[in-house]
Amino acid sequence: MTSAGRPRPADLDDDPLVVWAHDRRSVGELLRDADHLARDLLLDLDGDQAAALLRTWGETVQAAAELWRSLPVPTPDAQGRADAEILTRLQAHAQRMHRRQLTVGWPGDGPADERLIRIAETFTRAAALVDRFHTQPPRPGLLSVVRADVLAARTRVIHALHVASHGTGLAVRQHVQDELRRTHGSRDVRETRAVPRGTEALRRLEVFERLAGTYVGRRFVAAAEGEHQAPMNGVGRLDAALVRWDIHAHRVTAYEPTPANLALVAATQAYIATAASAVIRAGVETGRLDPALRARAEPALEATQAAWADLAAQWRRLTDASTARTDPDLLATAAEVRAAILEIAHHTTSPATPADVTTRVDLPEVAHTLQEALTAAVDLAQHLADTAPQTTAYVSARSALAGYFASGAGALDAEVRRRDGRLDTLKSPVDPRALRHNDHVPLPPLVGARIGMATEATVAAAAAAMSATSGLDLSAGASANDVELTQPAGRRLIDVYVQTVLPLPEPGWAR
Repeated sequence: MTSAGRPRPADLDDDPLVVWAHDRRSVGELLRDADHLARDLLLDLDGDQAAALLRTWGETVQAAAELWRSLPVPTPDAQGRADAEILTRLQAHAQRMHRRQLTVGWPGDGPADERLIRIAETFTRAAALVDRFHTQPPRPGLLSVVRADVLAARTRVIHALHVASHGTGLAVRQHVQDELRRTHGSRDVRETRAVPRGTEALRRLEVFERLAGTYVGRRFVAAAEGEHQAPMNGVGRLDAALVRWDIHAHRVTAYEPTPANLALVAATQAYIATAASAVIRAGVETGRLDPALRARAEPALEATQAAWADLAAQWRRLTDASTARTDPDLLATAAEVRAAILEIAHHTTSPATPADVTTRVDLPEVAHTLQEALTAAVDLAQHLADTAPQTTAYVSARSALAGYFASGAGALDAEVRRRDGRLDTLKSPVDPRALRHNDHVPLPPLVGARIGMATEATVAAAAAAMSATSGLDLSAGASANDVELTQPAGRRLIDVYVQTVLPLPEPGWAR
C-alpha cells in the first residue's frame, strides 16, 4: 500500500465520492494507523472503560469485516480459503457476544468508546478507497506485487483487532476485579451480578483474541514485508503536515481546550520529537549530518519527548468515555503527521535503517523541516501554559480521583498535612456520592497545580530542544548533490504506484 501525498487528477477534485478529500492517507497508511490506535488503547485502561469498550466492540469488528470483504480474494487453495474465513468467524463471534449482552442487559445503553470508534472509522475509510478502485483491470507484471500487498492488508486488519481485543479484555478484567472488591462479602445477587456478567464477557473476548492471534502469530512480520511502498518525492508532504498541525493545534486548544484535545496535542508533539531524534541519528550514521550535533541534540530531544509524554498522560487521566471526544480536524491532522513521519522513518514493522532513510529523503532537508517544527513547539507549549489554568473547571469524579493519586498529589497532600500536624483532617478530594454516580466535580486544586508544573517543564524542555537543534539546516553536513543516493543490495524500486490493492489507470491517482 503506497504512501499518500501526490496530486490527484483535476477531474476528481470535485467528486463528492472522493473519500480522501480531507484525508490524504493511502489504504496501507490507514491500516498502519488503525494498528497504532489499537496499541494506543493499551496505554490507558481501567475498569470504568469496560462498558463503553464492549458497546463499541461489535461496530469495530463489523467495520473490519466490511473492509475484509472489499479486498480481493486470496489464491483459492485450501489454506487460502481457510484464511479467507477467519474474519467471518470473528464477526460471528462478535455478533454472538452482542446478542448475549442484550440478554443479560450489560453493558446496556451509554456512551461509546472514542478510541474504538476511530479504529472503526479508519477501517471504513480504507474500505471506501478499495471499493473505489479495485475494479480497475490489473497491469501486466503487477499481480505478484498486488497479491503480497493484499496479504499485508489482511494481516494488518486482523492484527489491529487482535491488539484491540486484548486491550478491551484488560479493561473488562479490571472491571471484574473492581466489582469483586466493591461487593466483597455481599450476598445480595443484585449487587454481585456484575461479577459473573463481566467474567462471561472476558471469556468471550479471550476466545476472540486467541482466534485472531492464531492467524497473525505465524505470519505478521513476513506478510508485512510484502506491503508495497512507492519511492518518496521529497519532504513536501511532511512539511505541509507539520505546518497544518501547528495551525490546528493552536486553534483547537484555543477554542476547545478539553483534556482529550490537549492529550492528543501533547502526544503528537512527543511523536515529532522522537522522529527528530531518529532522523538525526540516521544522518550522523550515514555521514550526512555533523556528529557533534547528535551529542548535543539527543539528550535535549529525549527530555522534550519525555516532557510532552508526561503532559499527555496528565490530561489523558482526566478523560473518560463521556469526555473523550476529540476534535475531528485535530485527529485527522495528527494522523497525517504520523503517516508522513512513518513514510520516512519506518519500514513495515520496524524502524527504517539509516541507509533506508537516506534513499528516501535528503536528510539535511528533512532535519531542517523537523527543526522548524521543534521551534514551533516552543510557542505551542507556551500557548498550553497560558490556556491550562482556564481549562477543565469540571471533570468526572472518577477521573478527578485517578488524576489526584496518579499525579502524586495525594502523597504531596498527605506530606503537607503530616508536617503541619493535620492528619486527622485528611479527606477525600472527591465527594464519595459523586464517585458512586461519576458526577462532574471541580478539578482538585493539587491536580491543576501538577498539570501546571508539567506544562512549565514542557515549555523549558521545548526551548532547550530548539536551542540544541539550531544547527539542523540545509547547510549542515554534506549536501544532497555531494552524495549519490544508491539502493541497498537486492532492493529494486518499482516504477508504479499502487494506492489500493490493484493498480490505477495512471500513477498517482487516489493519493
